[in-house]
Amino acid sequence: MNVSKHMRSLKLSFSFISLAILLAITSVAAIANAQDEALSPAEERAAAIEERSAELQEVVAEREAAIQEAQANREEAITERREELQLQIEERRAALQERAQERITNLAANMSNRMEAAIERIQNVIDRLTSRIKTLAEEGVDTTSAESFLAESQNNLDLASSLISSIDAEVAAVVGSENPRENWQDLKALYTEIKTAIQASHQSLRDTVAALKGESAESQPVAETTLEDE
Repeated sequence: MNVSKHMRSLKLSFSFISLAILLAITSVAAIANAQDEALSPAEERAAAIEERSAELQEVVAEREAAIQEAQANREEAITERREELQLQIEERRAALQERAQERITNLAANMSNRMEAAIERIQNVIDRLTSRIKTLAEEGVDTTSAESFLAESQNNLDLASSLISSIDAEVAAVVGSENPRENWQDLKALYTEIKTAIQASHQSLRDTVAALKGESAESQPVAETTLEDE
């Protein structure tokens, strides 16, 4: 009986001893693993540096993205401003062109009316002088010089009449052009040519009257013909 108890006690002892040994081995292994997993100070610094570098790279990437977005917004705003300014310029140009067209139209109309009136007045004087010269010639007065001057006057007046006959179409072409101010110079040159022809016709009328006075053989003086300077 005592032997059996003793044997059971030994078995229990061996069991406890085996368990203790197993726990000891497990603890040693855990400590070894913990030692293996533990980092040295240098490794910890390297890991911290690497982590900080990753954070900085992320910050830099976010900052670059923000800068690119801000630049894109600025470029878009600049483009919109340029388009707005271009629109304002075009609107201002259109308004200026409209005012220029109106100004040219009014100016051309005034000049045309004055020149047409002058041509009509001079033609009336030419007609009267033609009649007068015919009468004097029938009375035996030598009117050769007067007739020559009067012919010059009529030729210059015909030139002015021919030039001004198409003036309305010329004015319309200038007003409807893309640059009325620049094209106005050509129209102005045409008006100058018409004016020159009218003035030449007017001067020839003066010469005609002077010639009639000198050539008249009659005691009755040649009637003065009033001419207005144009």
